[in-house]
Amino acid sequence: MPNSESDVTLTRDGVLRFKGEAEPDPWWAQGQPIPNSQRYKKKKRTEYQRWKDCIRAAVKAKCEEVGAKWTSSDRYAVTLHFRFCQRPYPPHEPDLDNCVKPVLDGLKEGLGVDDRKFRTLLIRHLYVNSKEEEGVCIFVSTADSPANTEATGQSGRDYLR
Repeated sequence: MPNSESDVTLTRDGVLRFKGEAEPDPWWAQGQPIPNSQRYKKKKRTEYQRWKDCIRAAVKAKCEEVGAKWTSSDRYAVTLHFRFCQRPYPPHEPDLDNCVKPVLDGLKEGLGVDDRKFRTLLIRHLYVNSKEEEGVCIFVSTADSPANTEATGQSGRDYLR
């Protein structure tokens, strides 16, 4: 039974890509990743929206630069390399799982696709030496669904029709 997981490989530098596809070019959004937590969104809603807009703008700019149209693909393998600067006590680094949602939301808006097409996701947590190096590097690889398959929704797997 075919599924999307068997079609994905991991490159040496930690990026997912579909077999047979060229290694994806990264999108870079600089700045401290902002989490999607209720407490943070209430206190710093403007910063949260600005971060999501930064992601969307970076994706749109790269798409325009390379003339890419992403809406025709059925499956997306997304790799996120989050880069955080280690901070002195008390640590103010947000939970990584809360940082993913605003990035995926900005990515889907920038690409103009439904996020149900994001079938495979790899998240890396990296440390950098300065605040200027903080941000997220986004890689996207695409492929059409294998023949006679359909997405099942939340599982991200393709099953025979």
